[in-house]
Amino acid sequence: MNSSTSLVSEMIGQDDQASAVVFASFNIIESFSVGGVAFVIMAGGLTDHVGPLRFTMAWVPVICALLAYIISYFRFRNITA
Repeated sequence: MNSSTSLVSEMIGQDDQASAVVFASFNIIESFSVGGVAFVIMAGGLTDHVGPLRFTMAWVPVICALLAYIISYFRFRNITA
């Protein structure tokens, strides 16, 4: 959550009008994605056995971190220092 919030903040810059819309959209997307993961865990019966739950809890953050890195790489690759 903290990484993605700072990523969004860097993408917006100092534009105050856009920041309200972007942060509201981010909040909605984040809420639905967390709810979606919780739904998949509960509906798939992943809480019945330790193995699948451990796999899900270990790899979902890793996948999200890699996706955030890839998105930020493509976003900032043309910006010179």
